[in-house]
Amino acid sequence: SFPLAIMFRRICGGVAGLASSEQVAMQELLDSRLELLTDEGGIVDVKSDAGYTSCTNFLTKIDEASRAMSVEIASRTYRLKFSANYRALFPDNNRHYRVDVLEASVDQQEIWVNGEKFELSLEAIQRAQLLQNSWVSLILLLDRWQAAEVALAAGRPPSAATRPEKSELVSSLYAFDVAWASFENQYISELIAIEEQARELVVRAVHLEEELQACEMSAKPPSSDVERQFVLFIAQLNAVANFKRKGRDDLGSDILDSAREELRLPPSSANTRSREAA
Repeated sequence: SFPLAIMFRRICGGVAGLASSEQVAMQELLDSRLELLTDEGGIVDVKSDAGYTSCTNFLTKIDEASRAMSVEIASRTYRLKFSANYRALFPDNNRHYRVDVLEASVDQQEIWVNGEKFELSLEAIQRAQLLQNSWVSLILLLDRWQAAEVALAAGRPPSAATRPEKSELVSSLYAFDVAWASFENQYISELIAIEEQARELVVRAVHLEEELQACEMSAKPPSSDVERQFVLFIAQLNAVANFKRKGRDDLGSDILDSAREELRLPPSSANTRSREAA
């Protein structure tokens, strides 16, 4: 069954020139707008499970309404440059609105990777603000549309100032999509760059380990500098990989040198030194 307002519009030829399928998509979008949860500051809630779910549904209905009204999709060709992990999240040129992208445009928070702080660029922050502006504009337009729905349901004709035209809705949906694609491009590209930089720690440790293996295979003593760097990188990996912050990065190559010295000592001398250390 359809709400009374939709039935009324079908009899009278629709509001703002919407076709039947467009009216249904629009009503679902309005319903999802009413279900959006916000915090005390009026910011959409994506932290709670209920808030995240309602925001996901709202973004889905934006996409469905846009498709129902044949709103042009902003170019997503930039996704071809995404890494494999992100191409899995954004597999084609469709909208694929995601709550975490919207959340990033609101928070613009610091990003911590391997114990190192990264910040979004000024360009990303500016694009985030443009996305937020278009988000607010779309919400306000939907609220105007909802006011028209209430007026119709009460048997009152909505004022011209209250009732948006279809062209205004299409324009707002397209502007939102353009702003979304612009921020998504910059934000995901910066995330990829941050992740690549963070992986350098592992990559460098692997290269040093390969150098040490080559020395072992050739029976040549490894460079003390290579060993020292390798121990340093392992200590850093140990520290950043332990999410409980119990990893240590203060153990240097002197620990390795001391162990070798112990191994070179006669058993009796090694036992004596062990007792003295105790």
